[in-house]
Amino acid sequence: MLSACANGWSMQTYWTRKNQVQVLTPGVDAPRLASSSTPEEWAMMGNTMFERKKYRQAKLCYQRALLSERATVANAYFLRDEAGKIPVQKATGKEKTPRNTAYVVAAEEFLKCVAIVPAQALVYYRTAAKCFEEGSSPRRAAKAYVLGEEYNRPTEIWDGLGMFDEAINLIQKHKVEIEADLVEQVVRHGKTHYYRQKEYS
Repeated sequence: MLSACANGWSMQTYWTRKNQVQVLTPGVDAPRLASSSTPEEWAMMGNTMFERKKYRQAKLCYQRALLSERATVANAYFLRDEAGKIPVQKATGKEKTPRNTAYVVAAEEFLKCVAIVPAQALVYYRTAAKCFEEGSSPRRAAKAYVLGEEYNRPTEIWDGLGMFDEAINLIQKHKVEIEADLVEQVVRHGKTHYYRQKEYS
């Protein structure tokens, strides 16, 4: 889909996030290869666009190269970058803001990438975790961090949420990899929490 104006932005955004259309600005976004180019040429152009962090263009090139898995990876980075462009708004009640929602969509796309490129699984889990945090989904962020073998941040998240069972369980498994000050903090908070539970039970 070529677009020369901002009209219809909402519909474009909806279908782009659904990975159903590619919105391009004439003379700006469209990769400069002839329509008769070979899949190999499109793949090379896709790699070039990806390295330049032009993820939308990379996605289009990979699609034309019939490399759907690479297109999914490029799309994940594209969605993350697009989420970052959405203005910060104050959430109303439990409803997520458009920015929060966009980051969660990006996070879920990164989780898909784990199966596509297992060698980069840790990178994708950690990137997904950061997106979940930006999307105000701390529980999902903590789980993704653990899968990405990053243990300090989920310990902090669970401590902040009062989820001491999860935090202490993680410390027991990965104490050496978690900062000593953080461990002491969680143990202190946990003792207070469990003492109060016992006191009022």
